[in-house]
Amino acid sequence: ALLRQVCNVDFAPVWREHHPTEGPVILTSMAGVTVTALAEPSSGPALTLWIDPSFADYFRHMLDEVAAGDPTWKNANLPEELP
Repeated sequence: ALLRQVCNVDFAPVWREHHPTEGPVILTSMAGVTVTALAEPSSGPALTLWIDPSFADYFRHMLDEVAAGDPTWKNANLPEELP
């Protein structure tokens, strides 16, 4: 459910339709951050994500906010400092 809230790519067909050792690489945006995602069907529904390291704290903070059920996360700006 978290993935559906932060990304517009439906990964279910990706995991279902690709060979277990040859998942595709997908360039997309998650929570406002450009992400390169490697779908790994052999691990079940799993992704390896690459992001610009300068966005790491922001990205983690946004995922935590969404997971916690914060309804205002979509209107959040890049924080100057995280707690």
